[in-house]
Formats: sequence, C-alpha cells, structure tokens
Amino acid sequence: MTIQEYIDAVAERLDLPERVITRIRRDLENELFELVQAGADQQQAIEKMGPVEELAAKLNEKYADTRPQPKSEQGEMPLLLPWCLLLSAALLIFKGAAVVMGSRSTFDLTVAAVGLVLTAFSVTAMLKYRKK
Repeated sequence: MTIQEYIDAVAERLDLPERVITRIRRDLENELFELVQAGADQQQAIEKMGPVEELAAKLNEKYADTRPQPKSEQGEMPLLLPWCLLLSAALLIFKGAAVVMGSRSTFDLTVAAVGLVLTAFSVTAMLKYRKK
C-alpha cells in the first residue's frame, strides 16, 4: 500500500466535515513523508501510523466537535422567549398607561413604542412554536 492509498483509506472512514478531512489529509501526508525523509520506507511509515481503522477511529473521536450540531426541533421554544414577551408587555403596559394618563414625556412615549414593537416581535416568534 502506498502512502496515498493509505491516506485515501483513512479519509474514506472519516465521518467529519470536508474541510476537516482535507486538513487531516494534509497533516497525514506531511507526517508520512517526514518519516520517509527520515529514512523509513513507505511501508514502515504506514506501519508506524497504525492500522487504517484504528487511526480513523482516533481521528473521528478527536475531531468529533467539528461535526455540525443537530438543529433543535421546531416544537422546542427557547426559554428566553416567554421572558422577552413578559418584559416587553410590562414595558408596554406601564409606560403606555403613563402616556394614556397624560404624560407627555418623550421618554415615556419612546419606551411605550419600544415595548409595543418588542411585544409584537415576541408574539410573532412564539407563534412559530405553536403546537399544531
């Protein structure tokens, strides 16, 4: 088995993103050719690296964190969303009540408008998670 065949065999057994496999291929190639340059023949260099299955298993374990994470299911609502709704509704109610009661403060009007917009966004986001 040549060095390139060995690298191809290891790469076939990797369950990792393509960019990581490319980097691993390059690293393996460098390590094996350094061994050859140090005086070992190709077969000795390959034997020093170990069996294909064993090396691939080690690499899969080492780079497991590079795999894409599964997306959360549609039915799972983030815990922050109900709190956003409660706080934005409280903002709207209290500052909106101040404006309705006669406060002509620009600050109260602005905070009530922000509360209205945030409440609308929170309700829209929560409706995406509604059970069917």
